[in-house]
Amino acid sequence: MSFFQKVKIILQVLFICGLFLLNAAVYQKYNYFAPARHLSYIPKTTVLSITLNTNKLNGGAFYNFLYKNEEFKPLLEDEEFIKTLRQLFKVSQAIDITNQLSIFFTNNSSKKNFRFAGILCDITSSDNTITLLEKEGFKQNLKGEKTVYRRNESQYAIFNNEVVAFIHFKDSTYSIEEKLVALKSVITENSENKTGKAILPYLEKGNQVVVYSLPENISKYPVWMEYFVACGNFKDDAFEFDIDLKFQKDISSYFPEHKVNTDFNFDNIDGYLYFKSTLHATNATLLLDKLSFIKLNDSIENIFRPVLHNQLAKGIEFYCYNLNKAELKVKEDAPFELKILSQNFVLPAFDFRLNCSNPKKIDTLLFAYKKQNKIIQAKDNWFLWERDQHYKVYFGVKNDWLNITTEPSRSDQLPETGYSNVFYFNSDNFNNKLPNMQFRMVADEKKYFDSFLVYATGASRNILHLKGKLVLKREHDGLIESLDIMFLRAPRDLEIVKPLLQML
Repeated sequence: MSFFQKVKIILQVLFICGLFLLNAAVYQKYNYFAPARHLSYIPKTTVLSITLNTNKLNGGAFYNFLYKNEEFKPLLEDEEFIKTLRQLFKVSQAIDITNQLSIFFTNNSSKKNFRFAGILCDITSSDNTITLLEKEGFKQNLKGEKTVYRRNESQYAIFNNEVVAFIHFKDSTYSIEEKLVALKSVITENSENKTGKAILPYLEKGNQVVVYSLPENISKYPVWMEYFVACGNFKDDAFEFDIDLKFQKDISSYFPEHKVNTDFNFDNIDGYLYFKSTLHATNATLLLDKLSFIKLNDSIENIFRPVLHNQLAKGIEFYCYNLNKAELKVKEDAPFELKILSQNFVLPAFDFRLNCSNPKKIDTLLFAYKKQNKIIQAKDNWFLWERDQHYKVYFGVKNDWLNITTEPSRSDQLPETGYSNVFYFNSDNFNNKLPNMQFRMVADEKKYFDSFLVYATGASRNILHLKGKLVLKREHDGLIESLDIMFLRAPRDLEIVKPLLQML
């Protein structure tokens, strides 16, 4: 490293130190905690909120910078990253980033299609906040009990003496009056705010990130789950987390087993996705009615509902081990990129199993579908459904399990992991199954994480406890990788895929 490069790094060290506010890094050896005031302002219509315990994150980032400088060096030399950090430094002069920062996505209960997202922060000074808003292109829109600032048709800001809310409206067809109602509701403190109260205990435990969700704000139908909370910390190359799923009823009898085999190496699995759940549902239609947040496609429900009704379900397994070619038909005047995608269209090769108490009922259903010419009978008591000339799915009852597979010879070849409730996904294994080398190279370049694992550890009445691990990039620092993704890679990749998404 040359002398000038060393000087550059030293200057950027000083800049980072100022940016992340050293006081946040050294407060009682990172054990200092004070709840942010904005937690009581998170809207009750929130679908999902992400609270960053910036005190903990700042300390971790500063530590990693000092002791893992080689990993931080590429970020420090990226002009876009430094530009973003300078912008954050300006923001830090008006808002308090030493405690917590919350991002939320919300839904208006009276109009299900009305969604907006926001960022909530504590402020240090009303005057500094006004100066910040003006520098960022926000202009005073309305003045009254609450002053509203507007940057454009979708971006607004509103604050009081405690917090500031930056709001992005997804639906621009709403009137300014309706937007003002939503803005004022966000900035009005709610002492009975259950979102803030649910998040606070997890922040007090020192977690760097807390994610909170209210499924009732998504579903049009009554849901069985009251909320879920995920919290965790960066450790080496991974983000390790805990999840609590709180249901409205006692669910301990539904999930009787919680076997965990920590010695099992998921990297040895040839496939890319594995899911297993050991449960006890006396009426398996509850799996559709209560545990699902999103209504299934009618054709899927028409197949599964008669099968599951009044059946005792004891287990579900799902394993994706490959990708098979399939047809994606597009119009003659479709964009060139979409035509290329259609020629390389693939669907998962998979094994699915559902344990049933009355397999004869399923056989009856399959024979009924055969008479209706929806499926055809194949050898070895399998029934075949052909999606197109390339992609075929087989149905069959084997040893009291309903089996659905793309390859009948694999019906009993699901992995034996030793876990009773587990979900695993491996990005590298998925990328290796893509149809051509060009696709695989792009997927590897754009990959955000290596693997994702989550498993149940127990149930306490109406709460199901889970643990998980997200490996961002092996043998790289997880926090640094997250900064790289959030500030550099994700914005760039989004710009690249936007045209294709618009075509679809």
